[in-house]
Amino acid sequence: MGGIQYPHLNNLAKKIWQWCEERKIWLFASYINTNDNKDADEESRKTINPDIEMSLSEEAFTKIVHRLGQPEIDLFASRTNAKCDTYPTVSTGQGAYPGCSEALRLALIRRGTPEAALNLTIASLAKNTLKQYNVSFKLWWSFCRDNNLNSYEPSMSDVILFLTEQFDKGSAYGTLNSHRSALSLLLGGEVSADVRIKRLLKGAFKLRPSVPKYNSTWDPQVVLNNISNWPSNKDLSLEQLTKKLVILLALCTAHRVQTLSLIKLNNIKSDANGIKIIISDLIKTSAPGRDQPVLVLPYYYENKSICPATVIEQYLTSTKELRPTDVNNLILTWKRPHRAASAQSISRWIKQVLADSGVDTTVFGAHSTRHASTSAASSAGISLNVIRRTASWTKTSETFARFYKRPISDESDFAKSILGNNLNDQ
Repeated sequence: MGGIQYPHLNNLAKKIWQWCEERKIWLFASYINTNDNKDADEESRKTINPDIEMSLSEEAFTKIVHRLGQPEIDLFASRTNAKCDTYPTVSTGQGAYPGCSEALRLALIRRGTPEAALNLTIASLAKNTLKQYNVSFKLWWSFCRDNNLNSYEPSMSDVILFLTEQFDKGSAYGTLNSHRSALSLLLGGEVSADVRIKRLLKGAFKLRPSVPKYNSTWDPQVVLNNISNWPSNKDLSLEQLTKKLVILLALCTAHRVQTLSLIKLNNIKSDANGIKIIISDLIKTSAPGRDQPVLVLPYYYENKSICPATVIEQYLTSTKELRPTDVNNLILTWKRPHRAASAQSISRWIKQVLADSGVDTTVFGAHSTRHASTSAASSAGISLNVIRRTASWTKTSETFARFYKRPISDESDFAKSILGNNLNDQ
């Protein structure tokens, strides 16, 4: 609400609140981090020195004492504005959670990182990693507040107690390991190196191991049979053509939706054999010394209705006049104004095609295309190395190793193996 600095805003907020109450409309306050609200926050503090400590006036306090008696303790005061001899203090200096990035900045400063290097250091973390660590940090700050601890200076016993508390609340091994990783970044490498914490996580793995999201998968042939019955590419609406494009890209490349959303026009190269797409943006598996992925989409003459390269060519033709000049992404939204499609939109479209094809989308999401296509490729005899390379897994990845047996080396064979199952069943 308006606060003591702006009584007129406070009164206006009350009127809005009362108006909503009369109509049974419920309002909820949202916290906006200072880093995301710098301009407004700065303006709100210009009329008063932010270093000034607010205090109840002596006149008002005297009236309160006269009517209610002398209090024994001042619960809402600090050393500089207390009205009683006794008041609470937090010797640890534990404050409110400042937000993920700010918490990391403070941690890095405390460990001697030069201020000029802070932004560069934090840039090493992916956006999704920060979101994941934000959950861990919020829980950690709450734990420290409840136990009167300094978030930046706990003992390893405190960290062990925190992880144990999260396990007791239902967290499995994977979640605890994520918390450990976040706290290691916040507090230093000793968290990951501590033998007791390693032993604790082993115990969590035995008692409550991570459960795979999918215990089974669906057959890509079901989806391919469905889209094979659609009208020809040139007769499809932009919505249908877009959905056909994204499902074929997902199945024939086995890449995450994030990767598909990053396909750029200038990185699409075609030749007599098909289309190759270089992914120049950083993705989840990008790392120093690791090659960026190349999506290989051959012409599939045996069944042109599901040929991914042909669909891309038609899509480029259909969107040529609609495409904004400042948009270089391949995949666009089909509704005006046409813009680059987000990963969330692409996921939704893939899921719609799955549902339309009879796949149970209450169980399987858009990411299941990755599991379905690699499993189908394995059944078709594609070697583990080709599948790893196609799906952009590391050479040491063992996640799917048990599925793959017979060696075939051609990069384009992955896509052909997915599409070929459809041909064999027609």
